[in-house]
Amino acid sequence: MKFGANTWIWFSPFTMEDLTTTAARMAEAGFDLIEFPIEAVDGFDYATAAAIAHDHGLGASTCAAMGPDRDLIHPHESVRDNGLAYIRHCIEASQTLGSSTLVGPIYSAVGRTWQATPEERARDTDLLVTQLSNLAHYAADYGV
Repeated sequence: MKFGANTWIWFSPFTMEDLTTTAARMAEAGFDLIEFPIEAVDGFDYATAAAIAHDHGLGASTCAAMGPDRDLIHPHESVRDNGLAYIRHCIEASQTLGSSTLVGPIYSAVGRTWQATPEERARDTDLLVTQLSNLAHYAADYGV
């Protein structure tokens, strides 16, 4: 079994500037890996981050941050499409970081609550299964 910690313990948002200090701290504490939250789709150098983690003897895992504009079962197709694009980005980032896992509450936006009839719940479940199935095939192509 391996133990890791999410960088949100120390910083949010997490930046490249935070990484060297955090990686050293995590290695000294005996962690095996860094869990990288993928908050944005730009501005983070995943290849350099992977090298820094490796230099400290750490592996990587990744965590999605599903905001309301990334909801895979949102009523508006444009929001769902944005969520799909974001998860594909997370999968690609995971591969670059050397992570074979992507975790997080991917089923919907964090904190989203809604009342649904049994029919609406079934519709949302079917949509989510379709969305995640397509993403799973994409992830498999990247080793995630």
